[in-house]
Amino acid sequence: MKFIKIFKKKPFYLITGIVLNILAVIFSLFLPSSINKLNYAPFNFFWEFFTVNWCVWNSILTVIYNINEIKNERQKVDFTKKKQRDFGLLVAISNLVAMLVFTTVLLLKKGLLPADRTAFWWINSIIWHYAAPIISLIYFFQFVKLKKSDFNKKNLFWIIFPLPATFFLANLVRRFSAKPEYLGEKLKFKKFIIAPFEWVEKGKFTLLSLFIIFSLLGFWLFLYLLLKAKKYYFPKTIKKIKIKKAFFVKFKTKEY
Repeated sequence: MKFIKIFKKKPFYLITGIVLNILAVIFSLFLPSSINKLNYAPFNFFWEFFTVNWCVWNSILTVIYNINEIKNERQKVDFTKKKQRDFGLLVAISNLVAMLVFTTVLLLKKGLLPADRTAFWWINSIIWHYAAPIISLIYFFQFVKLKKSDFNKKNLFWIIFPLPATFFLANLVRRFSAKPEYLGEKLKFKKFIIAPFEWVEKGKFTLLSLFIIFSLLGFWLFLYLLLKAKKYYFPKTIKKIKIKKAFFVKFKTKEY
């Protein structure tokens, strides 16, 4: 019974999430494809690793968020401030996207995966793309407290916008700052990990704009559906805005 109670406590999910994400990032450095690139061009490898790899970004965000949540838990903060709640929404959608993208590639675009898919690669992939994101999403559903005002549709768009926009810009910076001799060589240092980003070089700006717009709409829709599911299955985690009456005038309590 005591063992089962562990699964009902915040620290279990927060610490497990931190450990899984850090291990997955470290393990990925020991994959054959990573070792070959690391030996061939260390700087270009790490420059690629931290700019065009969504899962690395997701792991860094999740670890930072979980550390903040642990800090709030130790300080007995019952309801976090809006910035931390927005951060929680961003981390939730980032983890969901990481899981969905990997699943899509696994089912439809196996050619994008390494040719040497060893048992070690599979174990690390399952940890990185399923176990860690699922832990984060369980924490989001069960423990993250939100206000009804957090469901504002415009607010949700501005929450998700910075992450894909920054990811796109980082890909551009990496592409045009990397040494040309390392791009497209035998180790296949990628110009762009997202194929449509290549339209920048080809001048297909209309197609690129449509891809970006539909991607942002997809992020927004997935986050909205996450919130609807949270509201339906975990209604106690949604705090209603209190309305006070004073001199027969209703007003909402200030958002913090």
